Amino acid sequence: IMSTTNSNANRQFIDIKWLAVFGLTKENVLEYFYTSDFYDPKSNNEVIRSQGVSLGHLTTMTGVEYALDLEYSKEPHLFVINKVYRRSPKEVDLIEVFYCIDGIIYQCPCLLDLLRVRVAQVSYNVHASFKELNDSIEYNSSYGHRLNVETPEVSEDKDEADKMTVASENVQIHRKAAVDDIFKSKVPYKLIPNFSKPLSLLNSDPFYN
Repeated sequence: IMSTTNSNANRQFIDIKWLAVFGLTKENVLEYFYTSDFYDPKSNNEVIRSQGVSLGHLTTMTGVEYALDLEYSKEPHLFVINKVYRRSPKEVDLIEVFYCIDGIIYQCPCLLDLLRVRVAQVSYNVHASFKELNDSIEYNSSYGHRLNVETPEVSEDKDEADKMTVASENVQIHRKAAVDDIFKSKVPYKLIPNFSKPLSLLNSDPFYN
């Protein structure tokens, strides 16, 4: 799908009077689409409309045309309309996709636009995670930099050496869990690769496929 222009991405169309009179069905949704600003009057659809012939004649022509996608349309609330360039009766190239939800027509954004939004969102969330981590780090002349989080208490029935060992291990585990919790709260799980898996298993991980 070609890149969506900023003007089309923010546009929508609805004709309340038309909807009140005719309603929307798979038989008339294209006629409704023809009244919108998204419709190209130079398309093959306009040619056959002027000739008074059926949509079936579109397959005998070449050029730009609009067609209802019956597979993804869910009457009466959702209709998907494809703008394609027909090269032959069986060969078409998809140009743009439009969807009509409860009478409101929108242009579907292209994959590149969606990726830009996703990358920007992930980048912001990762930056927010590091900022939160940075705010939790404190400096001590004895220990240097460390993450300042609440640590679990150690049971008093152990001798002093065991207490020191357990406390040190618990602090490390607790700090790692705190860091993981921060990232998981900011970044969707599927966007964080699991590097603990053996390399032989990476190919079977959905994240890498």
